[in-house]
Amino acid sequence: SKHTPEPWEIVEGGVEGVNIKAGGQIIATVWPTDLSHKPIDHRANAGLIVSAPRLLRACEATERELGAYVQWAYKRQRGCPSEIESAWELCKEVIAQTEVIAQTKGGKGGKAD
Repeated sequence: SKHTPEPWEIVEGGVEGVNIKAGGQIIATVWPTDLSHKPIDHRANAGLIVSAPRLLRACEATERELGAYVQWAYKRQRGCPSEIESAWELCKEVIAQTEVIAQTKGGKGGKAD
């Protein structure tokens, strides 16, 4: 994944927003309202954004382990619980989605700020 390197941190914005900072630069600002000016929990959203790189790493590790288990289960047990296969598929979808989003900025797979 080619996102801005960690650590990411929350810093208070100049006006009302909350900034996300990484590598000494602001990479995102989360505002306290949505586009229709309805209040949103912007601090909770900022917390989720800051957690994104670690969540992606956890998802990648989980996908590898679940994939190995699913392959083992089909070889040894002739099947695997559907919940495990569903979790594996979800991990693969999330990882693929982050790769697609990263490539939409100029189509070169550069940093998705």
